Amino acid sequence: MSDPILDEHLAQMRERHATAYSAVETSDSGALADLIISEELSAPDLSPIPQDGVGPLLASLKTASPDRKCMQYVLTSFAGWQGVIAPAARAEFLALIPKLAPATRDLGDVGMRIVLDAAALEPRILAPVAAYAMTTAEAIRAMAQLAKSAADHGRPELLEDLAASFPAEKMEENRDAEHLIPALAKMTEAAEGSAQVLAVAVELAKTNPAGARAAANSLTKVLAAMPSDRKAEYTQHCQSILKNIGARATGFCVNTLPGLYQRHDKQAINRFVELACEAGQRLGQVAGQAFLEMKTQASKAVLVP
Repeated sequence: MSDPILDEHLAQMRERHATAYSAVETSDSGALADLIISEELSAPDLSPIPQDGVGPLLASLKTASPDRKCMQYVLTSFAGWQGVIAPAARAEFLALIPKLAPATRDLGDVGMRIVLDAAALEPRILAPVAAYAMTTAEAIRAMAQLAKSAADHGRPELLEDLAASFPAEKMEENRDAEHLIPALAKMTEAAEGSAQVLAVAVELAKTNPAGARAAANSLTKVLAAMPSDRKAEYTQHCQSILKNIGARATGFCVNTLPGLYQRHDKQAINRFVELACEAGQRLGQVAGQAFLEMKTQASKAVLVP
């Protein structure tokens, strides 16, 4: 029905809240305008947002609530995110941005760009990053860096394995758990592009947080001091050892393995690590650790000076 008073009322509302009503074409966009006005948010021009993005934006504002600063950040940034997200990652982005929304202000423009660029390469990284949205600013920024590493190397499954091995809710257990993900991110950064370091992070995440955090910090120091051309080999060996012999072998990785590279050739070290891991597979972790510590004459024979 058309009524002069109603028409004038709607016209005045549209004039007063022009940007909030700029995208109103559906029930979702009407609800979006309601939320913007009721929360007294400063609305940018929403008309560039395609209609399939209005629902995810509305859901994102709701999950960001009651943090009005975060809500405002989401509202102001959403069109820009949609503008840069790769077509291959668009569906994943629209499905997961409501879950990620509470962390977007902590990520900031730089962190969000890292996540979106990583998603352009590997859309699967969005889910494990979003799983940490309700943790800490330090943790979500660390997950963004880990996502970049996983995407750069085409290994999104490692980020998924990390999130599965160390679910976000475990961060509430204690201080070590709270700071584990940032410690793993620093270790990854110190590895300077080694793809295998993410696999090391996954193995550490499977252990107790205190031990895992201490190991990550120690490995970071070792990697930082190691020549760049040796880091890939070292992280590959660490991953194999931790996978097959367990966290008990962390001390060997930190204290003994780096020195072996100075005294023995690559072939001998590769064989030594391979046999130690095989011992762990066939007879158990104690046997694997004993091989690493060269407690038998047979294990001592591999690395002959």
